Amino acid sequence: MSRLVRRPISICAWQDNRPLAYRDKEQIHFITNWVDEWSECGEWWSGCGERLLFRILTADGTVADIEQTEDQWNLYRLWD
Repeated sequence: MSRLVRRPISICAWQDNRPLAYRDKEQIHFITNWVDEWSECGEWWSGCGERLLFRILTADGTVADIEQTEDQWNLYRLWD
């Protein structure tokens, strides 16, 4: 099961053009594994562009999807 979240996050650390950690609300999450990545086109008729999605595993065992749009990173989905 998963839960759609879609809220902004800030990236705290980078390595090889990929985030190593992100801040969600007041908590920092360290990314330990990149499970998958893909791109999707938004509602082109509404002017939405392409977005990149990444399925990640964090140090506390959370599986999440994060997305990168043109100028924003979002926590997109949390998995149980």
